[in-house]
Amino acid sequence: MRTTDGGAVVPNVAGAWAMTANTSFLFNLTLSQSEDIVGGFMERTNGVEPIDAISGTIDADSHLTFTRARLNQVYSGFLTSDATTLILEGTFTVPPSTNTYPWRATMPK
Repeated sequence: MRTTDGGAVVPNVAGAWAMTANTSFLFNLTLSQSEDIVGGFMERTNGVEPIDAISGTIDADSHLTFTRARLNQVYSGFLTSDATTLILEGTFTVPPSTNTYPWRATMPK
């Protein structure tokens, strides 16, 4: 957990995550965090794409949003966990479309 300047306690999501987007696109998702600001990189592991920078925020309700800048993809999801794994899960869009696609990332506790 991290505390923001405003006193809110936000979860810590910094680390190396294994991510699946739209059921078949695999990524290494590397997140860094300063208070509620999240940054990092998405690196495709089952295809050839540039490594993409991401930036976003996480709030005290464990809601994470970030944008994959090169493609303007907007990711939204929540942090949960089970006994051994942290889980980020939600949907993403590619504006101007309003279609949503699933994504999920996991990291051992």
